[in-house]
Amino acid sequence: MTSCVHIFTSIDIKCGNSWCNITDHLQNFVLIERHSINRDKYDSLPYIRLYSPINIEKFVKLVEESDWTSLYNRNSRDSTYTLFHHKINKCYDDSFQLVKLSRKRAWD
Repeated sequence: MTSCVHIFTSIDIKCGNSWCNITDHLQNFVLIERHSINRDKYDSLPYIRLYSPINIEKFVKLVEESDWTSLYNRNSRDSTYTLFHHKINKCYDDSFQLVKLSRKRAWD
């Protein structure tokens, strides 16, 4: 019966030959530097947005239901664009809310 053990570690290996005038051959060397696994990387998963068909429908519906008449009453292009940008961002943030990435999807 055979058993298999998996050890997860992070190591850096550097190897090479050293040159010296004293001898007629090159000495080999290996430097192994071991790092501990950073568990914080897995505990601090990023936040993502889910672009599912349901969320896309929600976004389209919110944009369609928004009151755009206030854009036509503006005198300045800058203020019009700022208001438009604010309304679109609000619809976007409400439709595609930030959710924490699952550990399963973090491996993808």
